Amino acid sequence: MSKTYTRPPALFAEYDISATFDNVAKLAEKEIAALDRRYIIETPQEDLARVFEDRNIPDPLVVHFDRITFEDGQVEIDISQDPSRGVWDRSQPYYISVPQLTFIVPFQGQKDLFKFHSGYLSPVAHGYVSGQELRIPCVAWNGVITSASAEFEREKQTLQLHVGALNQKVAEEGERLRNRIRSAIIAHKQRAENELKQLAAVPYPKRGDANGPIPVSVKRKVRATPLPSLSSRSIEEFVLPIVDYHAIIGSISNMGIAIERSPNTYAQMGEEQFRDVFLVPLNEAYEGLARGEVFNFHGKTDILISYKDKNLFIAECKFFNGAKSVSDAIDQLCRYITWRDTKTTLIILSRRKNFTEALKTTMQSIEGHNLFVNRQQVLSETSVHYRFRHPQDVERHFDLTLVAFNIPNSDE
Repeated sequence: MSKTYTRPPALFAEYDISATFDNVAKLAEKEIAALDRRYIIETPQEDLARVFEDRNIPDPLVVHFDRITFEDGQVEIDISQDPSRGVWDRSQPYYISVPQLTFIVPFQGQKDLFKFHSGYLSPVAHGYVSGQELRIPCVAWNGVITSASAEFEREKQTLQLHVGALNQKVAEEGERLRNRIRSAIIAHKQRAENELKQLAAVPYPKRGDANGPIPVSVKRKVRATPLPSLSSRSIEEFVLPIVDYHAIIGSISNMGIAIERSPNTYAQMGEEQFRDVFLVPLNEAYEGLARGEVFNFHGKTDILISYKDKNLFIAECKFFNGAKSVSDAIDQLCRYITWRDTKTTLIILSRRKNFTEALKTTMQSIEGHNLFVNRQQVLSETSVHYRFRHPQDVERHFDLTLVAFNIPNSDE
């Protein structure tokens, strides 16, 4: 049975893209202004700018007009008000069945962009957005199928004009947003440097978290940095500087890449064996400070680096088994950390053949977690630095970095 015809909704007709970009810019500026002083100073400006740009500036729409396909069917149309039709009683609907061709146009990019005004006013484009496809139904009103095809050619030309105009606006607004992001980073960095200088001039130690913890450069063989003097502190508290945090992530990443390149050696290992493998380079580089499977708060954590009984770094090593396994791993990590633990890592090992899909699911699960705050820095295709709210104190944040690897399966 054929369905009754309903005209598809208008495309490029709901939201103003300039106002949307302005709102996004304000949110980005607010988020940048809230970044920790030491973080904004120590993180390379280009890296930080790229994180905010990648997150907030959409790619242009790419509509594949060279890959169009169609489906054919029938649809019921009401001809009661059509004066060219011979209908005796026009006081009520009179339906007839006519051919309908639904043209399917694949595209790449954010589908929500089809909701924004392109700036091209007439004619209006119509269609349905379904996944990464546009579905444009065209009716053969006179019963001749070729008339539906001719109608689609007109719709296609209109669609091309709107897409071109929208992409031009996205490029212009994206450049304005890029400039605002970089200006906000520069301004906050200068403000943070000035504030730290003023705070350093106060002749008393500061209580609290903002500047209280002492940055501890873990004594790596590759960069032997002496520990700072503790003479002016009554309570010894320590925090891992962001550069050392990323260096630890780098050690884990290098070991993971080595594992990926030697599939036969590691194919049958479980989580605990992989944890021990990651401990080897960490202890080599950080002079025995890394420990495995140690007690911490509500349970045991896989990898721990501490200094003078203060935890500087905590990591969990888990196999990927869908979105829930990632969410559960984050929950487990949150149960392990204490109020003073601020640097954590989630090592995800995937034995799925489609590693790209597993990686995408992992990142979506992380950013969908109820404690997720924002992305801080994209370190590589498989590693992202995130900021999370602390489970025991919503006003306190902790760092969580994803490091994912494609591990061969033993039966492959």
